[in-house]
Amino acid sequence: VGYKVATSWVAPVTTGTLDSVIFDSGVQGGALWHTLLWQGVLNNGEVRFQIASSPNASGPWSYVGPDSTAATYYGGGFAGPDTAIAITLADHNNKRYIRYRLVITSSAEGMSPRVDSVTLGYSP
Repeated sequence: VGYKVATSWVAPVTTGTLDSVIFDSGVQGGALWHTLLWQGVLNNGEVRFQIASSPNASGPWSYVGPDSTAATYYGGGFAGPDTAIAITLADHNNKRYIRYRLVITSSAEGMSPRVDSVTLGYSP
């Protein structure tokens, strides 16, 4: 006698967060941080960023998105790799040091994005 089993299990959507090291522009009066670019594979998931900048290496560090609040993220939705994302200039102008918070969310199929590198663009 043959038996069949049907299941309704679905891989859970998971989210992971990473805070970067502190990057130093080397510009005494601070730099103008203007773009963020990431490389990797989206895998139907989501890759988002928040940026924190400071004139001092010790901070303070307040991570914000494009509307200058902690409630929003750069690159939200399904924005893929290799696309320059404009950083809100008013938040990060004349700041020597910068960090980013990376938030990765898997797809409904359980596939996770892979971020190989992140590039922050600035002008002295």
